[in-house]
Amino acid sequence: MPLSDVNRLDISFTLLTQSGHQLKLSLLIFGIVPFFVTSLLSVIDHIHAQEFELCTTLRMNRWKTLWEVIIVGRLDQVFEVMRQNFAIAWLMITSVEGLSMSEGGLGVMLIKANKYVQLDVVFGTLVIIFILGILFDYLLGLLRHWLFPYTKLTVRR
Repeated sequence: MPLSDVNRLDISFTLLTQSGHQLKLSLLIFGIVPFFVTSLLSVIDHIHAQEFELCTTLRMNRWKTLWEVIIVGRLDQVFEVMRQNFAIAWLMITSVEGLSMSEGGLGVMLIKANKYVQLDVVFGTLVIIFILGILFDYLLGLLRHWLFPYTKLTVRR
């Protein structure tokens, strides 16, 4: 019987790590970092050339241009990318805890409750995770609008 890709990944990470904590952390990082990097590259890719030309016109060197255009100029979008990846992390945490059961957690609790057909526990846990996820997303949205008030502005055409 051939192993699935998830089992191969779990086995290789299990062999590379020394403890259950390292296993969970490495699986979580492996699951979240690709989404974060591709989202950040997309934000950087959508910068207009005019912004770089303006910095050249203002006689800024490359480091100052990097600071003004990419780091400071896109900080609100980076915060939004982090907010989206936080939502992905909620899903990944329960999955990773289910793969590495040595330290417990919500994923272990969900798997054990599902194994013994305690659907009320499974449903209750999922509702709590959903409510906490919505609450954190709302709070991060408020924090974004507080830190970057210009994100509320709309452009008339």
